[in-house]
Amino acid sequence: MHRRSELIAVLAMSFIVALVPVAAAGGGNGDGTIRVTLDGDTAELADVSTAHCHDAVEGTLTCFRSPAARDDDVEVLSVAYVVMYVDASYGGGSLTLTQPVANLGVYAFNDVTTSFKSLNGGHPKFYADANYSIGNGAWQWSAGAWVTNVGSGANDRFSSVKDVP
Repeated sequence: MHRRSELIAVLAMSFIVALVPVAAAGGGNGDGTIRVTLDGDTAELADVSTAHCHDAVEGTLTCFRSPAARDDDVEVLSVAYVVMYVDASYGGGSLTLTQPVANLGVYAFNDVTTSFKSLNGGHPKFYADANYSIGNGAWQWSAGAWVTNVGSGANDRFSSVKDVP
């Protein structure tokens, strides 16, 4: 009976692990891809780092040419925990997150963050590696932090992020 329980546990864990890549990437369209829109039109993932995007719709990155248009869209800022920016002082393209992202590369936002704003009491923790691995470093500032420059040790090194209380 004990071996049967172990086998069931192993099979259950295998099933869960098989689901992790899409779920951990922040959604998906059933085939592991992310749909990208820019001002309502279908766009390329390469457009993300120069636009202002959010992940409020599962499986879709909704992007805009201006941060104001992004902020007005479904009032995403009321549920977001972090806005990450490509350039210092909240400049360049930005990505607003409402859920953990185990691989920022899925959103074409891997290793590009220089500044960020923590929102709604969020306490984002940034990892140098995908899947929240601390092998090459992890960084966390205080809840509600607005950081104009993450510094040379963390600049352009974030590969995954999640809200950690």
